[in-house]
Amino acid sequence: MGYTETVEVRGHIFDSGGLARILGDVIEYGGDYRIDHLEPGRGPADESVARVVIGAHDPQQLSRILMRLQTHGVNKLDPGKAVLRPAPRDGVFPDDFYSTTNLEWRKRHPGPSRADRQAGS
Repeated sequence: MGYTETVEVRGHIFDSGGLARILGDVIEYGGDYRIDHLEPGRGPADESVARVVIGAHDPQQLSRILMRLQTHGVNKLDPGKAVLRPAPRDGVFPDDFYSTTNLEWRKRHPGPSRADRQAGS
């Protein structure tokens, strides 16, 4: 496997079956793995930690595997540096920008609408 990334997962990864699901997903997506560090918790309240080197044949395959593993709480050990670039114009983010908090938002909840409340319904 020519491309690798070291990832880490913490938590109750043994009793929850999390580590097994992570390693199974790597294999299912055509990758390979090597457990680099494993520190099991000593008691029921203790977290376990696993550092795993994920391998793939090409960068796209590695990226797909890493995206899948994020659903299990797996994080890159070295996430890299942030990419900074100017916005195309005021109030516009680049197409690949992701954020949930930079713009004004409103909470939606069940209940009568404002028009219903004003009409006395």
